[in-house]
Order: sequence, then structure tokens, then C-alpha cells
Amino acid sequence: MNFSDVWTHEQAQELAPPPRLITDEDRRLQRRRESRLLIAEADEHAMAVWRERFSQDVATENEFWAQRMAERAVRRADKRARKELAEAQIDLGPASTWDDEDPQWLDAFTSSDYITDEDG
Repeated sequence: MNFSDVWTHEQAQELAPPPRLITDEDRRLQRRRESRLLIAEADEHAMAVWRERFSQDVATENEFWAQRMAERAVRRADKRARKELAEAQIDLGPASTWDDEDPQWLDAFTSSDYITDEDG
């Protein structure tokens, strides 16, 4: 024990942290983590090889996701604009050009038309 201000073994043991007991459950969890790490590393290696061999597929996939993000941005901007218009109509109160049964109210405050199977 490396305690400079301790004179006896008993005093050193009182200051030292208790020993860690490694159980069978700890060993099982560690083996499971190591196995998952090996699988993840193998996946990363396989993806690197795939990207190297099929660079055109990677470019096509990147284009697809860029297009999806651009389409989503347009839909969200449209949704925001319609909501701002509806909120402006609310602020106008009785002077609003929309009546209570106007479908634009529902259209401005629902997002069901934006949640599709494609978007998840």
C-alpha cells in the first residue's frame, strides 16, 4: 500500500477502496459487449469495402437523401407559411377573411398530410 501517512496495514485497508468482486454475470456482460464490438467492427469494414467497390451506388444514395431533405424542407416551409397565415387570421379576430367553417383552418393546423409512409 502506498499511503505515506499510514503506519499500519489495518489503517491502509481502511483507507483503500473495497475490492471489486467480479461475478459470472459481469463476465457474461463483458463477453456480450466484446461480441457486439466485433460485429460492429466487421460491419464497418464491410461498409468501407462496399463504398470502395460501388462508389456509384454511394453517389446515387447520397443524391437520393439530398433530394429527400430538400423536399422535406420545402414541405416544412409551406407548412410554416400556412400556419403563419392562419395565426394572422386569428389575430385579426372578427376582421378575419376566413369564416369558422373554412377548411383552411384545419389545413393550417394539422400535419397529417406531412406524415406519410415515406417519411416514417
